[in-house]
Amino acid sequence: MSEWLGKTRMDKEDLSKWVLEHAYFGSMGRWFIDVNKVHVELVLPDDIVEKLEKKMAKKYGSVSAGNLRRICLDAVKEYAEK
Repeated sequence: MSEWLGKTRMDKEDLSKWVLEHAYFGSMGRWFIDVNKVHVELVLPDDIVEKLEKKMAKKYGSVSAGNLRRICLDAVKEYAEK
């Protein structure tokens, strides 16, 4: 869709308000925004996973995909700012 608009990336403003607010199309709208962003796939050794899960449970109270996403994003932001 962003290619159709002549842009390499799409912003929230490029989507209609209806697409973002509708229950089903809201997630579809986020997909259009996120599809051109960098995606990282990382395979972690078991010993690192165990340590990470302990720290995640201590910091956020539970181990979940959302909390893992938060921890990874925080680590990348911290590294990028150094």
